[in-house]
Amino acid sequence: MPLMEVVPRIIAPADYAKKQIIDNQWRTLPNAHARHPQGLNEISEPDKFWAQLLKTEDLSELAHFALSTLSLPHANADCERESAKGLTRTGNCVNFEPTKEMYSRMTKDKIYDRKNDNIEDVPDIIFGEQI
Repeated sequence: MPLMEVVPRIIAPADYAKKQIIDNQWRTLPNAHARHPQGLNEISEPDKFWAQLLKTEDLSELAHFALSTLSLPHANADCERESAKGLTRTGNCVNFEPTKEMYSRMTKDKIYDRKNDNIEDVPDIIFGEQI
């Protein structure tokens, strides 16, 4: 259960009962295609796979955990790209202190430019909320 230990805001560290339920569901996952044959093996996108399993009562806790984990940002390249514009590769990155001009360029409009994203039709999945 190392992943559950790394994400304490998704699974509380002291919530051993929920951790056990998720672990049990994880162990039964290889047999899921036998219990839920409605095209489960043809789904290649991870979010669609877990969303399909979220509809099942016997794997819903695991699916909630997986979708919550998948929703975590997996990189901070947008932020690093902005701060690296003024960083020379010969300098010491450990003690690097951004300049005021660099901070001024790190606005949400520049870092998170999502004008072309069409997320209006995508429902939010909140962990712990029943769908």
